[in-house]
Amino acid sequence: MTISDLLKTNQIELKEKLYEYLKESGYEGRIINTDDYLLCEGDIELMLVSHLDTVHKISPNEIFIDKEKNVMWSPEGIGGDDRAGIFGITQIIKDCKPYLLFTTDEEIGGIGAKKFTEEYKIALNKKVKYIVELDRRGNKQAVFYDCGNKKFKEYILSFGLKEYYGSFSDISVLSPTYDIASVNISAGYYNEHTKQEYINLNDLKNTVEIVKKMVIDIKNADFFDYQEEQRYYYKNYTTTKEKKDEKKKNKIYNSYEYELYKNDYYQLKDIDFEELYGFKKPSTFQAFLDCVEV
Repeated sequence: MTISDLLKTNQIELKEKLYEYLKESGYEGRIINTDDYLLCEGDIELMLVSHLDTVHKISPNEIFIDKEKNVMWSPEGIGGDDRAGIFGITQIIKDCKPYLLFTTDEEIGGIGAKKFTEEYKIALNKKVKYIVELDRRGNKQAVFYDCGNKKFKEYILSFGLKEYYGSFSDISVLSPTYDIASVNISAGYYNEHTKQEYINLNDLKNTVEIVKKMVIDIKNADFFDYQEEQRYYYKNYTTTKEKKDEKKKNKIYNSYEYELYKNDYYQLKDIDFEELYGFKKPSTFQAFLDCVEV
């Protein structure tokens, strides 16, 4: 299955093609296929997660590749978020068989992941030591959301990853439900949710190699439980405008959203920024913060 095959299908078609591919890849008899998710029970104590949907209503017909830079894009929106993550997993399972979970409708609130937690009542934390989602922009980034297990963070970052911040992905649902620590790592796509999105295949390959190292080391790894990140916000509920502004400022600067906005403001080009947020890029980062709801 090529990456172009993945990119040119809608999520329903993709789920069925992936189901057949996984059966042929050694998961025969160990797959649960529902309307909302695709679960493969593996023989390695690690679960990999990606989602099947994209934000684009129509799958791309034209896909272009810059062979010199090893980059893919489409004028229709390529859907690297999260087809790049799925392709990465198909490369990883050529050498091993971890647990896999492919979900539907992540982009509209993690619908598939929520259905999975409602239906899969088996103690997943007895089967896997931690969860890795391949659904993050960029290269060598690691996002933990509300998982504050410090030993887990140290372990994951030891593979050459750097901690970043994000707002939501499927592991935000899975991790607290099953009491398993989890991380979302880069899948090599950029400018997600816009028609200017592209996939850097070199960066995606880096992720594949990192996860393979995790697989090799899984026998040495501890089980990592979910420990909720502690957040401290300004508590003075005064009615004065100055104190309200100060409260809002402190809340912003101590939140995941702040880091997400910061990354977008300084990393996205002006045209990509406007496509993502619906307004022109302000002249200063503070002006941008004043424009967004927190």
